Amino acid sequence: DIVDALYGDRKRRRMIRLGKWTHAHEVPQHEDVIANFRNIPYSINIDEALAPHTQLLTDILEQPDPVKMRDTVPVLGYLADLSEKSGRRHTTVPYCGDLSLTDCAHIANWIYRNVPGAAERIINWLNCATYAHACTIVVSKRKKNLLQEPAENILIEQNAILQAAWLDLQLSYDLTSMDIDVDLECLGILEQRMFELSLAAGAAGNEQWGKDAGAHQERWNPYEGLPEHWNHGD
Repeated sequence: DIVDALYGDRKRRRMIRLGKWTHAHEVPQHEDVIANFRNIPYSINIDEALAPHTQLLTDILEQPDPVKMRDTVPVLGYLADLSEKSGRRHTTVPYCGDLSLTDCAHIANWIYRNVPGAAERIINWLNCATYAHACTIVVSKRKKNLLQEPAENILIEQNAILQAAWLDLQLSYDLTSMDIDVDLECLGILEQRMFELSLAAGAAGNEQWGKDAGAHQERWNPYEGLPEHWNHGD
């Protein structure tokens, strides 16, 4: 029921025990999940989808050939066309379709552990052609029946399915997935006021929550792991 930070109110802060929660700055964001892919083991489904294509993914990393691979690796054609239009070389790919953050981390983890040389050259494949094609493969396997529907039940060649999957990867991208979580931002601002150590907060800013009421839920220490700049040192 706290509606403000009781800023500067040492007496009331000392009377309140807090329920345990996860601090706003500790909630994983999109970039955090992807950056932490090495600690998120891939699933069996991801392995089943990508394992048959290990050599191709290795070739994309080592010796990509947009001319020869255009049909089998749609993203290489995309990057080649983009580079030709802009007059400068493009290597990064911004699309991940409607794959979840967990899916993206699993795919990155699989490449890291199964494609030769990938562990030493993350910058050369993460969010680049090798990674994008791995995402395309996963989408083509998951949505195979859906991608075949436009062909009116005619058997489609695998390359055509990959082309359709690559298009799906671009068009089904959730444009709101990178929107700012306003509630989380506001909670972060509130927490900074609640837990900062500063002259402005006075005695109330000297870790006073619950001092007269007892331990917080599960003996939680709400001051542990806070951003360093919340301690003003004054």
